[in-house]
Amino acid sequence: MATAEESPLKRKRVEPDTTDTRADPVRSDIWYDDGNVILQAEGTLFKVHRGVLARSSSVFEDMFSFPQPPSTDAEMLDGCPIVQLSDSAKEVQYVLEGIFERKYVAFADKLPLAVVSAFICLGKKYDIRTLYVEAVKRMFQEVPATLAEYDGPSGANWLAIENPQHMELAILARKAGLLSALPFLLYESCVQYSSAEIKDGFQMPDGSTIRLSVQDRFTCLVAYRAICEVQAETTFAQLWEDGSISTICLTPDDCKAAKSNWVSQNFCKPNIMATHSWDNLSIEGLCDYCYVAGQEKHQAGRAEFWEKLPSLFDLPPWAELLKERADM
Repeated sequence: MATAEESPLKRKRVEPDTTDTRADPVRSDIWYDDGNVILQAEGTLFKVHRGVLARSSSVFEDMFSFPQPPSTDAEMLDGCPIVQLSDSAKEVQYVLEGIFERKYVAFADKLPLAVVSAFICLGKKYDIRTLYVEAVKRMFQEVPATLAEYDGPSGANWLAIENPQHMELAILARKAGLLSALPFLLYESCVQYSSAEIKDGFQMPDGSTIRLSVQDRFTCLVAYRAICEVQAETTFAQLWEDGSISTICLTPDDCKAAKSNWVSQNFCKPNIMATHSWDNLSIEGLCDYCYVAGQEKHQAGRAEFWEKLPSLFDLPPWAELLKERADM
């Protein structure tokens, strides 16, 4: 018979597993043998020169200037102090490559959006002015803030960033506080993405999903109807009015029919076309006088719509927004 000490009902004590399952940090490709400080981001280590880092960043300069308490062995590696960063390893790598290897800073080359994002976000966080300004300039080069810029080369082609989605740029602009980029980017989001994609996110080719901020998702869904109403009052006002566009129209009945047919074909369901050029509308059947007069009125309407664009997304007027571009 089992004794109390041998009772089968008595559970054996399980010793807690004290094994540390965290992976050991790994060295990155940015590892200078004569470096004197190590940065750790996530599980990646970067050994660099403290002086170069301090000259590039006022935040690191201040950090290194403060008297430091004696370091323990756990806070040292290769005789260098380890500085823990809360940023992603990839972002830190991009920034350090920009500082120490002068990578990504050739103006002739387009930059991946991930690099631009790292330069803006970490450049702002650590006051790395050179990288921050470089990336913000690229953003502003891609994102027009005037109708003239929209009608220029950047309106059709990506010039400084490698083929980003407008939604990706809108996410970055909101995160970085670059408000002058938001009117155009949120407008383009309303044009290019369905209401479901705005609400739930857009699936990228690699299977990942990008989503606007909650604030911008709500704003875009509300703004869609407002955009349709305002474009009818500005860009397309002449097409909704009775009669011919020109006061010296040669074929009033034909021109009126041409307007009516185009409107019915393009606006049977809500359709955003407020910034389209007159030539891109391809309105057939207008006499020469109505076509020329229509072009002038259309351009004036586009300009009026552009001025109202920020207000459609609850943003300050252009005069206020453009101040952030003045120093760039």
